[in-house]
Amino acid sequence: MRTVVMSVTVLLSTAFLHTLAVAGPIHDAARDGKAEQVEGLIAAGTAVDEKDGLDKTALHWAADEGHMEVSRMLVAKGADVNAKDFQDETPISYAVWEVHEDIVELLIGKGADVNQKNTVGRRVLDVAVARGLFGIAENLLRAGAKCGTNRPMSEVCNREVDQN
Repeated sequence: MRTVVMSVTVLLSTAFLHTLAVAGPIHDAARDGKAEQVEGLIAAGTAVDEKDGLDKTALHWAADEGHMEVSRMLVAKGADVNAKDFQDETPISYAVWEVHEDIVELLIGKGADVNQKNTVGRRVLDVAVARGLFGIAENLLRAGAKCGTNRPMSEVCNREVDQN
């Protein structure tokens, strides 16, 4: 008897993952950049750090989509800038990956951990350097960021950044 193994690659869009995440109204409003709606939901009792099915908070979604007004408001309302999703990604991870430099600066200024490793050992500096986001990388370095241990991104980071 012969066993056949098939490999299937599925590309999942952020919107598709959002649907799978069983997100609440605060996540939808943050993803869509609706600051007044987010503020109203918090005023009505929704926890600012409520997590969806992927353990993402409203701040994860706002940072991912580049909604500065929503991100600023969530931080002012006490959102955890170091909240981790199911892959140990934090809001700054999403802001770096999606090249939202203003949100990266906001989160750094509010105490985001620039050395948090995700589940595979990747740090935000690895992503910035590997993708050629040198403005973001400089801001991260000024905040004390280090390269991670994920291959191949960390190898690129370590080769490009002198951390001695």
